[in-house]
Amino acid sequence: MIITKAKFCYNLRRLAMRLLKDDVRRVYGIPKNGMLIAIALEKHGIIHTEFPKTAQAFVDDLIDSGRTKEKWTKQYNKPFYTLIDKKEKEWIKFYFEKETEDEETDLILRLKQIRGGSSAGKSEGSNRESNNK
Repeated sequence: MIITKAKFCYNLRRLAMRLLKDDVRRVYGIPKNGMLIAIALEKHGIIHTEFPKTAQAFVDDLIDSGRTKEKWTKQYNKPFYTLIDKKEKEWIKFYFEKETEDEETDLILRLKQIRGGSSAGKSEGSNRESNNK
């Protein structure tokens, strides 16, 4: 199942409304896709924190087996919210994910896409190289 940009934005708005309804204003994004969700929630007035202890709740992209949710809620005793609660065994792919990922570069590009920047063009390293010529 592919989560389109429209579906992602719709689910993000719904998640933001749930967080605000529950009076949650500071979230920690579970590495790595949860970090993208936390940053994307900034458009809806939710602050993402860099440290789990300073968050009111945790956010992640989806619940698959439930192990991640169990680990984080057990360790920190804080609520856990997700963009998607996966009910089926079908693989979920977000519109911003590629078939193969260069971890570092891909994370930067995904953050730019979610924040509304362009993903086209050169990576940060390539831009620095061309500026040094």
